[in-house]
Amino acid sequence: MSIEIILTNDEVAQAERIGRARQGLHEEFGNDWNAENRFYDDSAKTNIIGMYGEVGFARLFDLPVDESLRPDGDNGVDFTMYLDFGTGIRETVVDVKTAKYPKYLLVREHEIDYPIDVFVLCKYARFDRRLEYLGWTFEETMRQQPIKDYGGYGIMSYGMLASELYDMSKFEEAVKRAREKIAERVKQTAPNINHNVNIERHRDNYRF
Repeated sequence: MSIEIILTNDEVAQAERIGRARQGLHEEFGNDWNAENRFYDDSAKTNIIGMYGEVGFARLFDLPVDESLRPDGDNGVDFTMYLDFGTGIRETVVDVKTAKYPKYLLVREHEIDYPIDVFVLCKYARFDRRLEYLGWTFEETMRQQPIKDYGGYGIMSYGMLASELYDMSKFEEAVKRAREKIAERVKQTAPNINHNVNIERHRDNYRF
């Protein structure tokens, strides 16, 4: 099962503002990874599309959007959140990959060593601002995928078919399971604290 949402005007504006600011910073410091393999006339478009996926994901899971600007980029770290895939609560780093026509989840060769635990694939439809989160996989699974130039643009990437990704319902279950356990633990250890608080929004106060 995939998950679909439609971005609001405010979310689109937020994504475009952050995407343009990040692209400007990359160009200023000479760290524009897409300079030699540009897909769009607008140099910021790739960053903006990526931000669409991040902003939508933040809304889906009630997470803060990272608006920080770093000359060297974020090393793929879009979100850090608590998940439980049935083996206990795990602090998990998530990278959301967004594209218009994502037949594959693609991770560029130089990105595979970034500190990512889970990759999520998102499809963006420009005309109706619709996002579809197609599936996800673990970093260790991604490392086992074939490396090749999937789009014919000279970009070597690890690629995994979208149809082979884990169902998004499993991701939702992992989020729910972790948050329920955390809420119960907070309720038991700190009864005066609102145990319905979203821990990801208050990471400096809670560690598990």
